[in-house]
Amino acid sequence: LLCHDAPCSGDCPATTDPGTFIRQLRMRNIKGAAATVMRNNALGGLCGALCPTCDMCQRACTATGIGRPIDIGGLQRFLVEYAWSTGFAPLRAGESNGISVAVVGAGPSGLSCAAELAQRGFAVTVFDRLEEPGGVPAHVIPAQRLSREFMRREIQEILGLGVTFEGGRSIDTPDDVRTLLEGGFAAVYLATGAWSPTRLAVDGRDADGMWDGIGFLARAKADHNGLQSEVSGKVVAVIGGGDTAMDVALVASRLGAKDVYLLYRRSFPQMPANAEERHRLLDEGVHVLILTQPVGYRVEDGKVAGIRACRTQLTDRAGGGGGGGGGGGPGAARRPSKARCTTSPRTWWSRPSGCGRRRASASWAWSSSTRGTAS
Repeated sequence: LLCHDAPCSGDCPATTDPGTFIRQLRMRNIKGAAATVMRNNALGGLCGALCPTCDMCQRACTATGIGRPIDIGGLQRFLVEYAWSTGFAPLRAGESNGISVAVVGAGPSGLSCAAELAQRGFAVTVFDRLEEPGGVPAHVIPAQRLSREFMRREIQEILGLGVTFEGGRSIDTPDDVRTLLEGGFAAVYLATGAWSPTRLAVDGRDADGMWDGIGFLARAKADHNGLQSEVSGKVVAVIGGGDTAMDVALVASRLGAKDVYLLYRRSFPQMPANAEERHRLLDEGVHVLILTQPVGYRVEDGKVAGIRACRTQLTDRAGGGGGGGGGGGPGAARRPSKARCTTSPRTWWSRPSGCGRRRASASWAWSSSTRGTAS
């Protein structure tokens, strides 16, 4: 498409400008398209692989009204990989201005900041408590969504601008930041990331066998065999409906869990995870329990042995009458609705059918082998 005022560019929060690189690609200016992606977004390949484009730029695509939207994420990743395969490197370090800047955190925010500063002539040092840069994408997101080699290749492009990385350095307090400023850095950019999980404020959340989603995924990447020995043959319950919950459920299944259940308090279309990830969950054989609100855990001898839950009913935002899915079509169905418990909390015991290809376990809720994962 040759949109005059491409709506996809306006709906790209990373300002990668899809409208421009799609037009350049259409005119067979492949290097120009790759340069647009990489100069506008130093982690353009990462965004192409992970960004929920169906809820952002692709949703705004003009082609949606006449067929299906352009695969913007796929094109973006292709252009970055094309540049790598041909040796094309559009990013250049700027002429030194003699100013040093410290970046705390080597995740996407910190690395993007480092790249922008290096191209403007600043001397940048990135500090991180982990030994390898990349943050959550490198250390948490499963390999089936993003390979570590792909992430390392894109990070190398940024380090190639003269950016220095110092791993194993924790900058935790205001005094640590003050030390950096007194040590010659003119400024410090804090990009510590969102590693802290959200957990249910209920009894039993610290029992043995409980994991937060990020911790579970990080363990899967750092100690795959060790976690597999703990999960294989067990029943796993995952709480949540976002991308992290989808990743946890799929990883648990592939680690050999006997059965995996996902509990979500609203309806299936209202899960924050994108549609592709939700349906991949079903293809994997994960049992999805919708309209189910966990309210506590059953603990035996210090170990999680079950989940206390109640059924919920969706209401409108004003708290009005109950409804099935929010009403008003697909767009309205994705808008969050309040969910309220309609039954007394009880230890959940269920045999859901039709949610996956494998048959459900009849005793999953109170089996001592159950591992709960809060996401």
